[in-house]
Amino acid sequence: MVTVAGLRCTALAQTWAHLAGSLGDADLVALTDAVLGLHCPVDGLLSQEVLAGRLRPGVAGNPRALRALAVADGGAASAPESRLRLLVLSWGVPAPAVNAHILDEDGQWLATGDLVWFEQKVVVEYEGDHHRTDRRQWQHDIARVRFLEAAGWTVIRATAQDLRRPAQLREALLARLSAA
Repeated sequence: MVTVAGLRCTALAQTWAHLAGSLGDADLVALTDAVLGLHCPVDGLLSQEVLAGRLRPGVAGNPRALRALAVADGGAASAPESRLRLLVLSWGVPAPAVNAHILDEDGQWLATGDLVWFEQKVVVEYEGDHHRTDRRQWQHDIARVRFLEAAGWTVIRATAQDLRRPAQLREALLARLSAA
């Protein structure tokens, strides 16, 4: 749980409701994912109910805000992860677990995956540019992929380009999900 020091959730929820009228759908879902589950010392947990309660009747952005609340899960660690989840859901695949713990047969933690389909043993990892430019992160990622693959998982790596041109990512994911 993340605590937002010195910030009231009511103010954050109000800002979210205000932005619902101007943000696009994907950006609003990414914002909603980012704020859901935040813990504010004064007001407590920022939930879907708290956010919905900040919507004012008759405001044009309300339908978009309600759609974002229905789709958001609060699990994404970044806006690109939220966009990636929305993209793969648009392909009609089952909803993945988001930032989910992957365990071995003995219940020991192997990794936490961005988008995880447990039954098919498929994980999609969003790789921001720091995964390429930070030597330590890059080496960690290579070892992590090898480790997961050795445990029988398929790891599909996605980048910002995949969000812009998703055909190859779509093909790879659909093939792996249908093969299992």
